[in-house]
Amino acid sequence: MKQQRLTEEAEAKKLANESARREEAKIQKEIEERELEEVRALLAEAEKRKNKKGEKATGDGVSSFYNWLSF
Repeated sequence: MKQQRLTEEAEAKKLANESARREEAKIQKEIEERELEEVRALLAEAEKRKNKKGEKATGDGVSSFYNWLSF
């Protein structure tokens, strides 16, 4: 009976740790996605300013940067 209780407690602790790890990973992914969207917005704004100055755009800076950033 004591062994069963210890096993159940160990399993509960393992599940709690796994749940916490998954939550941390989810939060980290959300942060990275938000940062990527901010970078995309900044690059798009920079591209707009560049085009307003009459300079010819060379390629898609957003997708180029995204390809560089992806992992």
